[in-house]
Amino acid sequence: MMFKETLRNFKFALIKLERKLKDYFSAEGADIYTRLVRRIFLAFVVAVIVAGCSITIVLLIARIAHPMTKVPDLKEMDVVNAIVELQKRGLNVHIEPTFNTNYEKFTVIGQFPPRGLTVRKGRTVSLIVSLGKDVYKVPNLAGLSRKEAEELLLKNNIPYTITVIKDNNYPLDKVISQDPQPGIEVERSVKVKLLVNSELESGKYRVENFVNRPVENAVRSLLQSGITPVLIKQVASSVEEDGIVLGQEIPSGEVISSSSEVKLYVGVYGDSEEEIKKANYHYFSYVLSGLMPGESKDFKVLISDEKDKSKEILSGTLSANNNFLLTVFKSYGSTKLYLILDNSIVKEVSYE
Repeated sequence: MMFKETLRNFKFALIKLERKLKDYFSAEGADIYTRLVRRIFLAFVVAVIVAGCSITIVLLIARIAHPMTKVPDLKEMDVVNAIVELQKRGLNVHIEPTFNTNYEKFTVIGQFPPRGLTVRKGRTVSLIVSLGKDVYKVPNLAGLSRKEAEELLLKNNIPYTITVIKDNNYPLDKVISQDPQPGIEVERSVKVKLLVNSELESGKYRVENFVNRPVENAVRSLLQSGITPVLIKQVASSVEEDGIVLGQEIPSGEVISSSSEVKLYVGVYGDSEEEIKKANYHYFSYVLSGLMPGESKDFKVLISDEKDKSKEILSGTLSANNNFLLTVFKSYGSTKLYLILDNSIVKEVSYE
């Protein structure tokens, strides 16, 4: 009886509500503007209800079409096994390779999203995969000119140092010897040491011909000779000239003091006059001293300019054998550079 009474009361309440709504929206006896406003309001309410129902239906369909799954723990797994595990769960894979001496080659050392997180099938999981040690095979440089040797080393991203001697028993401006010897495989942190013969006395430098060479090549060569490079923008006529030395203030062959400056005119190309106006090439060099044998520090170089809020332009490891870093970069407008060692900012430089 109580249920029937409750049902009857509910029915009467619905009927009363229906009558009130009908009277309100019909607006009998009201002026034309009141009737118009009430009918617009009714249309709005109906539209909201229809939109809500549509969204609910779409979400239900999406949930059925893309069921959920949990991200597995993939750290320290072989990358092939990790990919298979993700594919079993209907997840896509993005690989981010990195050199890491603490993990074996092709081992997963990080992931995003993290393990245990519930995601929809079809989601992409990023895997950071170790490439093991960063190594290179030492090329044969003996007998090459200094310029040829440097270009080969720079092309293969091999760190090096040059010691210049003056000896009439050897050809001028040629690599006399090198260490390590060619053909062996060494870690990227190991520098190739070159011995080059020159007729110049100590503290002097013969300016090379840098025209048509990449600006990083020229900057590295000057810095290693104790010369300060000064980069000056020159509008490039094509994209091929972007980042290329198009001219130099001191002509090649001239002998100058090792503490001098050399101005390099660097090609800058852009898609618009505004882009060319703001673009510039800069360089940053740093020597990390005080490292003990076997000690190393991971580094990152970030820049923030008018185009990018934050962009990584260089990363790697500095050690006692390889404590010098150099990066040449293109930026737009006012620029800040940050050097990060072991997750701590140790140097900040501003460029205009």
